Amino acid sequence: MAKVKAPYRSYKDLATGQRIYRWAPGKGLRDQGFKSCSLYNEDGSPMNEFESAAECQRLTDLAREAVAADRAAEEVRRRATPVVTANDLFDAFVAACENNETRGRGGKPLAPSTIANYRNDLKPIRAEFGGESARNMDAEAITDWFYGAMDRHGHAQAHASYRALRAALNWGARRKALRAHTPDERAYSKLNLPSAPARARCGTPQEIDALWRAFTDPAGIAAELGIHKDDAPAADPIAAAAFVCQIWTVQRVGDVLTFPNRAMENGRLMWRQRKTGRVVDLPLIGPAVAAHAAAMAFKRDRQIFSDHVFVQANGAPYAYTTRKTERLITKPFNKKFVAARKLAGRLVPSLTGAGTYPWGDPIPAYEARDNRDTGVTRLFKSGCSVVEVSSWHGSAPEDLMKLMKNYVEIDRDFADAAGQRIIEEANRMGITI
Repeated sequence: MAKVKAPYRSYKDLATGQRIYRWAPGKGLRDQGFKSCSLYNEDGSPMNEFESAAECQRLTDLAREAVAADRAAEEVRRRATPVVTANDLFDAFVAACENNETRGRGGKPLAPSTIANYRNDLKPIRAEFGGESARNMDAEAITDWFYGAMDRHGHAQAHASYRALRAALNWGARRKALRAHTPDERAYSKLNLPSAPARARCGTPQEIDALWRAFTDPAGIAAELGIHKDDAPAADPIAAAAFVCQIWTVQRVGDVLTFPNRAMENGRLMWRQRKTGRVVDLPLIGPAVAAHAAAMAFKRDRQIFSDHVFVQANGAPYAYTTRKTERLITKPFNKKFVAARKLAGRLVPSLTGAGTYPWGDPIPAYEARDNRDTGVTRLFKSGCSVVEVSSWHGSAPEDLMKLMKNYVEIDRDFADAAGQRIIEEANRMGITI
C-alpha cells in the first residue's frame, strides 16, 4: 500500500506497539509561535495514518493562513506609517552619537574623531541611498554600491563607509521608533565584502634623513640639486621637531600637535590619547629630547605664550578643532609635511611613491601618519615585547596583536634577526643538521 503523505507529520512508536502521530511544524512556523502536538481523536484514541494525514493538512493550512494574515496586516501598517529615508536614519544616528546616546566599547562615549569619521564616511552612502526609504537597502543594492564605491573612492573609503552604514543600521534596529524602518540584518550584515588591505609603511633611514633635511635645510637641498631656492619651502625647525616627536613617541599626528606644555615635563611624556582615552607615560629619549627643547626655546625666544608645545612662527597651533564637530584639523602641519616630502622626494624618490619593492609591488608614498608606523616598527625591531610596545602605543596587548598589520612593516630585518637567533641556538645546542 502506498504511504499517505502529510505536511509536517512525524510519529513515535511506543513499547506497546502503538504508533502516535504528531504534527511538527518547521522552523518558520515555530518562529511564528506554532508548536508541535500529538494527534488524538475526540474520544482520546490515537489517530491512524489517514486521520493524522488529514489533521496535519488542516493544521498546516490554518497556520499558513494565519501567517499570511499577519503579514498582510503588517504591510498595511507599514504603508500607513510615514517613510523614513536613509538620510533621516543617518541624521538620527549621528545626533545620538553627538549626544552620547550611543557608546563605544566599555560604555565610553565616542571620541569626537570617531563621530566625525561616521559623518564623513556616510557621505558616499547618502549619495546613493539618501533619499530612499531605509528599508530599500537590501543585500544586492549594498553589494553593488560597494564595488562601485571601490572604483570611485578607493577600497579603504568604500569599506569605511560600509562599516559606518552597519553601525547606523545596527543602532536603528535597536530603537523601537526606527525598527520598522530599518532593513533586516541579513540585508547589510555578513555580506563578505572584502576588507581593505592593511597599510603599514615604515620610513627607511634614508627617507627619514631626507625629510629632516627638507624641514630644516631646504635651501641646502635646493643648492645641491641645482634648483632655485624659491622653489623650495621655507625652513621650519618646529615642524621638524614635531615630525621627530611623532616617530620617537609613536603617538598619532593629532596628539603630538596638541601636546600641552605640561605633557612633556621632567623628561617624560604623560598624555591621555584623544582617540582612545588611554594614558601613556613614557620617557623622552633620543632626538625627541632635543626636539622638545628646540620647540620650547623657539617659543621663549619669540615670546610666544601658548599652551601647545609645537606652534607656528605666528604663534598659531599646527592643529585645531572645529566648533561644530570638535574634529581635529591638522591641515597646517600637513601642508608643511607635503611640501617637505616633495622636496625630499627629489633626493629619495620612494618618499613620493616612486619605484617598486623587489617583489614587484609599488612603494606607497610616505605620509605623516606613517611616522607612527616607523616608530612602532623600530620598537619591535629593537626586540621589545608586545607588552613593552603596548605601553608606548597605547593599545592593550591583545588589541595590539590584532592591529600589528596596520602599524608594523614586517620586512627582511625581522627575518634576518630570526635567522641569527636560530643559528645562535643551533650552535649552542650543537645542532649541525
